[in-house]
Amino acid sequence: MGRGRPSSYTPALAETICEKIASGISLKDVCKTEGFPDEKTVRIWALTREDFRPMYIRAREERAERWADEIVEIADHARNDYMEREFGKVVDHEHINRSRLRIDTRKWLMSRILPGKYGDKIELAGNRDNPLVIETTPRDMSKALGLIIEEVRARQIEGEVVDVEADDETA
Repeated sequence: MGRGRPSSYTPALAETICEKIASGISLKDVCKTEGFPDEKTVRIWALTREDFRPMYIRAREERAERWADEIVEIADHARNDYMEREFGKVVDHEHINRSRLRIDTRKWLMSRILPGKYGDKIELAGNRDNPLVIETTPRDMSKALGLIIEEVRARQIEGEVVDVEADDETA
């Protein structure tokens, strides 16, 4: 912990930290502010304090929603996409690539903070007679497939015949 930094939790301090995070400020930058605890302390509060955890999670979710608006602003903002040269305007590829990186970073973070809303989805579909559509994240799909594999192995160990291949008429 840094010198002179408070480590005592108070509801008012917790609320202020969460408001700043929700407004788009990173925890790192919030904790650089004079009079605020260091990052490690706040992260420990988020793990150990039942009264702080939901506020902190909600603040991070609100910040992710702000990033969605920022993505549109970054994508629509073309002011610096060109540079003036002696012979006229030229495309500033460095600026465009930097904008792409800013968008991709926000999208990636959003997919981790709010995976159900912004994460990649995998869709499974059943057959014509029995349609089944499931939307899930890759992490949820991985867990489900792991459980299926465990079940198939358990049945095989017990001597049960398990046909994991489906013919065209039943798939």
